[in-house]
Amino acid sequence: MARIANVSAGQSASSSWANAIRDASVMQMTASERASVVPVEGQLVYVSDEDRFYVYNGSDWVRVGWGATTTGRTGCAVKRTANQSIATGATRAEITFDGEDFDSDGFFTASSTDITIPAGLGGIYAVQFQVTWASSPGTTALTRARIIPSGATSYNVIDGDASQYQVYNYGGTNVVTGGSGTWVFGVGDKITLTVAQGSGGSINVTATMSIYRIGV
Repeated sequence: MARIANVSAGQSASSSWANAIRDASVMQMTASERASVVPVEGQLVYVSDEDRFYVYNGSDWVRVGWGATTTGRTGCAVKRTANQSIATGATRAEITFDGEDFDSDGFFTASSTDITIPAGLGGIYAVQFQVTWASSPGTTALTRARIIPSGATSYNVIDGDASQYQVYNYGGTNVVTGGSGTWVFGVGDKITLTVAQGSGGSINVTATMSIYRIGV
């Protein structure tokens, strides 16, 4: 069985912490203590006040596993419950979400259009979204999940893979449209849900979107 070493704030990799690394497979500390130590690349720690494991990748602490959320999941599920009017001719109307069902780590701020990947939580995510139209939006309707990379001001290709740029579904005669995909996100990347419709009058919509971390 691996031995756990308790580490105090202020210990550096060149002092007693380095000795503890040689003697323990997993080190235990609080979140504030972790923030004050000088990390060693590849070091695994257990953060006791978060009930989670982290590994240092040379530049950031990255969470390992799902931790102590009540569902065991990392991610968020947001929703638009009040009608949002989508004007005729809209090509990239962003859904403004007005609530959430689940948010493990502050992915979402109320009444926002964006879900943002927090520090230490880059990796592979399952993405699912659904838009419910109050009436048929016609064949030109489109629902699309899009990503703004960290530091960018517009949408872009992620990891050089155009297939990860957008997931979309045409409305046709469907009143409910949705989609899903698996994308790789980095810290600070944002995902938003946009809709378009080019026929008839303005149409009200409601919507849901969820992202859940499934790997690193």
